[in-house]
Amino acid sequence: MDYFYEHYVTLILTAIYVGGCLYVGWYFKKKASQGVEGYYVAKREIPGWVISLAFFSTSASTNTYIGQAGKSFEYGLSWAWMGIIWTVFCIISWQLLGPKMRFQTARLRSFTIPDYFHLRYKSNLAKSIRVLSAVIILFATLWYMIGIAKGCAHVLTAVLDIPYEYGAFGIIFITCAYTIWGGMYSVLWTDAIQGIIMFGVAILMLAIPFIFVGG
Repeated sequence: MDYFYEHYVTLILTAIYVGGCLYVGWYFKKKASQGVEGYYVAKREIPGWVISLAFFSTSASTNTYIGQAGKSFEYGLSWAWMGIIWTVFCIISWQLLGPKMRFQTARLRSFTIPDYFHLRYKSNLAKSIRVLSAVIILFATLWYMIGIAKGCAHVLTAVLDIPYEYGAFGIIFITCAYTIWGGMYSVLWTDAIQGIIMFGVAILMLAIPFIFVGG
């Protein structure tokens, strides 16, 4: 009982968030099951503001709040250059490359970047690039997801005293559940919810040092 009394606020908020993610996955289950395009690219009908928030939350995950915070503490103010570099490349991606890629992928009806290379160039080299791209994406995503699961498990251990193994398993299980149910619909909408929460937390984290220690 002492545990629940000490952590009841965090437990309630966590339960609401997890329940919301699972509900979103279940809600979009029917739409995601209406063909391959619905499952993998949400029929290309997701609003731009949802995609932008999803992009923000995907980029600024535990990698940012834990990993980047640790690096900034290690290297000092010079690490702020990383934020400038990310901003520049995000502008290039969204303003220069994004619109053209969006038009081409819709025209070719490709679902992934490897699909795009294969459908656009239709050559033996394109097939090789397709396989190579798939391998690179799979390899990079695997390590990225491991980092996120590891970071979240450490947070659950520090905040709620949940054993590391249980925390990591829970994060992976919940993420896989709503992703399998709702496909890209649930991925983007849950990421958008995460983006709103993380944006508010980022502002709070910036304000707290000024409030309590004067900057």
